[in-house]
Amino acid sequence: MIKTHTIKRYLSFLFLFLLSHFSKAQVLEGNLASEKLKGADLIRISEQTGLIQYAQLNENLKVDESNILPYLQKVYALTKAYSFTIIKKESDELGFLHIRYQLNHNKIPILGSVIIAHLKNGLLFSFNGEVFKISENSLNAKLNEGECLKIALDSTHAQSYLWQFPEEEAIIKEIKEDINATWYPKGELIYVPDNLNFANGSFHLTYKFNVHASEPRTAENLYIDVNSGKLIARENQLHTTDVNGKAITKYSGTKNIITDSTAPFNYRLRENTRGGGVYTLNLKKGTNYGLAVDFLDSNNNWNNINANKDEVATDCHWGAETTYDYFKNKFNRNSYNNNNARINSFVHYSSNYDNAFWDGIRMTYGDGSSFKPLTSLDVCGHEIAHAVTSNSANLIYSYQSGQLNESFSDIFGNAVERYGKPTSYSWKIGEEITFSGSGLRNMADPRVKGHPRCYLGTYWYSGAGDNGGVHLNSGVQNWWFYLITEGGIGTNDFSNAYKVDSLGILSAEKIAYRNLTVYLTPTSQYADSRFYSIQATKDLFGQCSKEVIAVTNAWYACNVGPKYDSGYVKAAFSADTVICNTSKTVKFYNLSSNAITYKWTFGDGNTSTAANPTKTYS
Repeated sequence: MIKTHTIKRYLSFLFLFLLSHFSKAQVLEGNLASEKLKGADLIRISEQTGLIQYAQLNENLKVDESNILPYLQKVYALTKAYSFTIIKKESDELGFLHIRYQLNHNKIPILGSVIIAHLKNGLLFSFNGEVFKISENSLNAKLNEGECLKIALDSTHAQSYLWQFPEEEAIIKEIKEDINATWYPKGELIYVPDNLNFANGSFHLTYKFNVHASEPRTAENLYIDVNSGKLIARENQLHTTDVNGKAITKYSGTKNIITDSTAPFNYRLRENTRGGGVYTLNLKKGTNYGLAVDFLDSNNNWNNINANKDEVATDCHWGAETTYDYFKNKFNRNSYNNNNARINSFVHYSSNYDNAFWDGIRMTYGDGSSFKPLTSLDVCGHEIAHAVTSNSANLIYSYQSGQLNESFSDIFGNAVERYGKPTSYSWKIGEEITFSGSGLRNMADPRVKGHPRCYLGTYWYSGAGDNGGVHLNSGVQNWWFYLITEGGIGTNDFSNAYKVDSLGILSAEKIAYRNLTVYLTPTSQYADSRFYSIQATKDLFGQCSKEVIAVTNAWYACNVGPKYDSGYVKAAFSADTVICNTSKTVKFYNLSSNAITYKWTFGDGNTSTAANPTKTYS
């Protein structure tokens, strides 16, 4: 319904050409938007909190960087108990400055409560994120940090921990370039919901411990309630390649690599030309990273085929170099943290280990048993992409946010494979490490491997295993990426006909990267990825572009949101309704959404094409 305000004898209705592609349930427009947030052209309400999740401001609302935090405090009606701290600032090639803020309650962070401000020309253009409010006011914890740590460690049932090995303590100091770094868990006060269920709104004050066990190998964030001593949530930090567990490379032929030399006829798989360096080390089938040694060669012509399968080390080294080059050349990203972090890779982990993982610090690769050694190029790209995600959206590795996390690693693992092997890539993930060649997942049709291509469709997994189906349900966004890259026509699992035009890999990867690094936040769901991928596409290619149509229709094929509908029109504005002077300047606030062009008629023969015009009546 469109409500308009008129100024008697002076105004006639405005005419706007609009196109729309947003879900009615998720986007508030027109007069409703003005009630929720004055000065916004478009807002989106969070399904998790019922608060504003996205707002695009109109040109009359001028908020500069110094006024962002007071503005957000007012928008979200936050009391003095709440405060914001800056996570990071980044500029992009479109001229935007993006500032990520962490929301705190009584100076204690609220997990997943992140707001991103997007500034253009020094003014706030839009903002998005989730604000979770805390009902708990007591800071009088019954348990101290040490007592909570004991409860956390008891819950792991581990036989040994990384901090118990001097070699491990030495290597974490080297990796972090900090003499005080340690694996020993340091408690951090933080508010967390039960079992990381952000929809129920029940947050607890907890101590968070990042616990790395050596036997069995685990890495988890454990959250202990400071009053009850209950384990509130556990978050897996081993982002693995699958739940189931001049160099002659094993998988990619002869490749040029960069190494360093410590003496004549002594070369090792380390290089320092890319950011903080690319180091590839040998665990020799052990699990103690502190005992890892260099791979060595006497003439820098690496042909290390032997019973230990040392040839896979050059796959890993070249894979890390190629992944660094991909993110640098495509997006000007300097290593996974965009701050030249060293890429540390460890090969030959344990015996017959059927996995590869990123643990928040480094990449680790097993030699496999059911699989071949897990060092193919797309697997290397997949693992390092987990590190990119950890240092951008930081998607929580659980249920839908974890499914998106895994999907982005598949997306960029595939893109890295295309970049490094442009004549021999495929839409399969890990095809070279499987004996059958069928891969772990298939992005072109996830159903081939028993994974869903549609949200809630065939093969959709709704259980708690695999961290809530992070490797299984990731097929939904994987198929979306395939569709926008290659295009497709057909009928989905719900008998809905779809048609998606091909955008090609260059456009598709730009859209995915901007969505991940600019808009998504730790608790983002599939509906959020849809909304913000469309927003990212508008940023890159324009609101009425063929790219926006394709991205929207691809999500429709995946059963996430409606298809693109150019006939969805809503228009509204507000202005003064009472004039008591013979001369009056009236400001018109445009509350319409998805506008392409505007034409206002003011009733006296004058018109305007501005989004929010000002008119003086005499």
